[in-house]
Amino acid sequence: MKVFAILTTTFAALAAAGPIRARQEASPANEAALKKAREDSAAAIERGQGRGRLLLDEGGCLEACQRCRTSATATAVAEVFACGTAAVAIDVLTAGAAAFLDAAGFVFCEGAVIAKLNEKEETCLKE
Repeated sequence: MKVFAILTTTFAALAAAGPIRARQEASPANEAALKKAREDSAAAIERGQGRGRLLLDEGGCLEACQRCRTSATATAVAEVFACGTAAVAIDVLTAGAAAFLDAAGFVFCEGAVIAKLNEKEETCLKE
């Protein structure tokens, strides 16, 4: 139910933000915005940052735990590069990059990747 409300609000905001036009291929500006967002998100994850990222206490994290966390981070970085779709019918120049990334599904996907990473890191600490 929450997801439906979020999607409805998002699409209503996008409709108010500017004209939406369908097209088969993404514009170079859209592709560039998505590429930059992916790269920025991956870099933040590698640094232990990112929206919604929970850094857990590493005091009790032994070598096996560190390997587990490194593996979880590498997986998250790979997954974030698959987030979003550039073939979205919104022009970055009229709607803005934030609206484009939201409509492309990047923001939701990135959040899901980080949530999964947080869970994996918590499991690493318990092992």
